[in-house]
Amino acid sequence: MSVGRRLLAIVLVVALVPLGVVVATSVRIHERAFDRKLAELHHETARHGADSVHRSLDSARRNLGALARTIPWGLLADDERQGALSLVFAQLEDVVVSSLLDERGGGIGASVYEAAGTPEARHPTVDLRGLDAIGRAIPMAAVHRDGWALSAPLAVPGLVDPVVVLGFAVDQGQAPPGVLVVGLSLRSICHDLAAASPDGVTTRLLDAEGSPLCPGASNSAGELLSTVAATPAGWQVVVVQPASRAFVDSRRLRRQLFAWVGLATLTAIAAGLLMTRAFRRRLRELAIGADAVATGDRTHRVPEGGSDEFGTLAQGFNRMSAELQRQEAELLAWNQELQQRVEARTRELEAAQQQLLQSRKLAAMAALGAGLAHEINNPLTGVLGLTQVLATRQEIGDRDRRVLGSIEKEAVRIREIVDRMRMLSQDFAAGAGLLQVNDVVEAAVAAHLDRLTQSGVEVVREYGSTLAPVLGNPGQLQQAFSQLIDNAIKAMAPNGGSLRVRTHLLGSDLIGVDVTDSGRGMPSAVIDKIFEPFFTTKDDWQGKGLGLAVTHRIIDSHHGRIQVRSAPGDGTTMTVTLPTARRGAHLA
Repeated sequence: MSVGRRLLAIVLVVALVPLGVVVATSVRIHERAFDRKLAELHHETARHGADSVHRSLDSARRNLGALARTIPWGLLADDERQGALSLVFAQLEDVVVSSLLDERGGGIGASVYEAAGTPEARHPTVDLRGLDAIGRAIPMAAVHRDGWALSAPLAVPGLVDPVVVLGFAVDQGQAPPGVLVVGLSLRSICHDLAAASPDGVTTRLLDAEGSPLCPGASNSAGELLSTVAATPAGWQVVVVQPASRAFVDSRRLRRQLFAWVGLATLTAIAAGLLMTRAFRRRLRELAIGADAVATGDRTHRVPEGGSDEFGTLAQGFNRMSAELQRQEAELLAWNQELQQRVEARTRELEAAQQQLLQSRKLAAMAALGAGLAHEINNPLTGVLGLTQVLATRQEIGDRDRRVLGSIEKEAVRIREIVDRMRMLSQDFAAGAGLLQVNDVVEAAVAAHLDRLTQSGVEVVREYGSTLAPVLGNPGQLQQAFSQLIDNAIKAMAPNGGSLRVRTHLLGSDLIGVDVTDSGRGMPSAVIDKIFEPFFTTKDDWQGKGLGLAVTHRIIDSHHGRIQVRSAPGDGTTMTVTLPTARRGAHLA
């Protein structure tokens, strides 16, 4: 084997063996981590779905059961009993029918339901065939034995979603115990399971026999990945995802890595050929000089320094070193540029991760607030209903009527407080359309002009021109910008200051809105908490404590993000970044 081929083989081994080991190791580590994360995602989704189904059924059972025990059925007149059944019917929008039966299953008064064809019906509508199917499924024996019972899911004619029948034993006074029957649709449970499924994942709800309960769940073709979680009711939540969809990113990464390995192989071969040619040329020059001396050319002298054969070899080595140094400098510059890009991208990813964590935290708190509101509203509705029923009785005196009015007023006040807690769970992007950010920002500023003037605040507008339109809800976005302006005014109170509102283009896909005040500023410890519900830095807190939390939810629902720059004594800058409608960039 020639020296040139040996040199080329050495170059290939040194360049490609470590690269191949690194690539193979990286692919194996990535695939293991990806498989583990995928399994965790499926398991968590199934477990969360099973918990959601159990919570929904248990909440309905506890709330309806508590109402059934609270209402004195045996003391009610016919119209009062009908009103109480209407109150039970109004507890949940998924209630199909509410009825009161005697101990043998005979009806006591009329059932409450919304008949098929009812305009703007809030509850699932049902016809006589559906009522008959529900009546046949009432678990009377289990109710008399256990005090309450839940039937198996049944298909009701005219309804898309299946129905379960809940029965509760109620006190009839002197008469034998009766049964309160409530037909409950599973449409909210099915909707919640579908909404909680990650992209590309299908969540199915099956009964004890393995039959699907939710409409629209169809089998997918090809290899499937699935996870099952059982519910206390004996049902199963199955999470299914096609393998082709689950591993698409992993396979794309594998192809890219092997493409880079192939490119590195070609580059190493080309570089090896160039180095071999240069090495052979310099050896040939040394051989010619050696042959000249060997043939008797005495005039050929080996000059000292850089003029003899050793000097020629040294000069060739120096040229090679200079070339290698030049290539190394270029590689170093390229590595530095790559490192800068990686660091910049890492910072962006960290910011995006923090934004996602904040969004998930607010979403979790919104879900908690909605659930808590639901738990409070149910008994509160019972209080209001009973108060209103008692207030309608003729034998109630004026003093008692005033007391009942006070109870009703305070209960309504509690409901208003609960409604505030549910603000975080609203869909702020509903009714979105194309809009100009400058118009929305100017509307928010104009709404505060009188207050800005009274507070001694000077407004500086810097609106960018030729900004692309944004897809969003103008009312919700104006509410978000109004909240930022309101916070800025309060931060500069009582001495006033300067408010700078600026809109500008970020690249080609993003629009930035800066709201800068000259107020007292905030320390970093406060900045980390300002988007949390009920957190405030105001000395005279009189609001709901949800302003910036709702603002964050509004911006997040429009696929944007909000950033804060502030320091004590240096004012505060709130920057809202929104994607333009042309390419639909997403910052979350």
